[in-house]
Amino acid sequence: MTPKILHVSAARLSNGGVERFLLGLSQSLRNDYDFALLSGADRQFSIQMQEQGCTIFPWNVHRTIDFSAARKLLDTIKLYSPDIVHFHDARARFISRLSLEGGEVRTIYTVHLPPYYYRWRRFTSLRRFIYASMERILNTHFTTIVVYPSRRGWADALQHRYVQPHKTLCIPNGIDLQPFELVRSEQTRQDNTIPIICTVARLSPEKNIGFLLEAAALLNKRKSSFHLWIVGEGPEYLALVEQAKQLGLDSQTRFWGRQEAVVPILFQSDIFVLTSWYEGRSQAVMEAQAAGLPCVLSDVGDNAEMVDDGRGFLFSEGDLQACADSLEYLLKNQQERLHMGENARKNAFKVYNLKTMSDQYRQIYQKLLVE
Repeated sequence: MTPKILHVSAARLSNGGVERFLLGLSQSLRNDYDFALLSGADRQFSIQMQEQGCTIFPWNVHRTIDFSAARKLLDTIKLYSPDIVHFHDARARFISRLSLEGGEVRTIYTVHLPPYYYRWRRFTSLRRFIYASMERILNTHFTTIVVYPSRRGWADALQHRYVQPHKTLCIPNGIDLQPFELVRSEQTRQDNTIPIICTVARLSPEKNIGFLLEAAALLNKRKSSFHLWIVGEGPEYLALVEQAKQLGLDSQTRFWGRQEAVVPILFQSDIFVLTSWYEGRSQAVMEAQAAGLPCVLSDVGDNAEMVDDGRGFLFSEGDLQACADSLEYLLKNQQERLHMGENARKNAFKVYNLKTMSDQYRQIYQKLLVE
């Protein structure tokens, strides 16, 4: 009988890093496991998961302490009878404690982004302390295996004892490299007489897109020539469009909205930038590097490792001058950005393999199934 894996996320999944992770894992392991997803996923993402053979259970979570959501989780587990429950965010895992007895179900928690990395407008230090304490309790007493895709996140968790060493491991994310196997010729890269700076991100506060617009305005003051492409959707869309107008960027900035196929957009671009306040191990950066783009990244998550060895530049989060300086250097030095982009592409094909990631998750599933 095919083992059953129930993925659980309290987030309203749409089009981001966690979503691409779930699609890639389901695609790779669909012949070995029966997958289901309990989530408030939107219709488009639900269809994509169903195309990978995944059963969808709708789940509306309104708050962290949500007894209605807890009952739905319990009902779904009784109906689906999973062999393993695989959680993908801290809220879902906390809600599970309202309905599940310890040891009743074998559980995996993939920490795509530790909740104590979040920023809030008020009481950030207190909230981070509370979330970190909750993580420590849940990881220690109510989770079978904890997986960190981010090397920095894993090291932080071990250093601060948010997780016990024997219960955790690091499995870096991987991506499907097949769409990127088309090698861009040098002539294609030179087709843009005006270089294109691109970002792919959810338009929400943590991605700090307003900061990117400010950096672009600073580049304009320095007489740099470029176009700015912003790919993604989110709650800040209208405010960012208005900010671009106020900064005089509307004629050179294109908001693409949500795009299911970002590869062609990346192939048309010259530089990738990500200005996030916090990250884990960014799928967007991996995809940009697989497309041969040099990256300018804020120093969060695994970004430092990802631009090491001449693959791009790093700046301290919130450092506007440093971000603009790095972008300006790449805009002015075509051969250097081509060289960095090629370094990035070679490294991506060496270390960002979806099969490597999926094989490691297969080993975890198999280990739990025989215990």
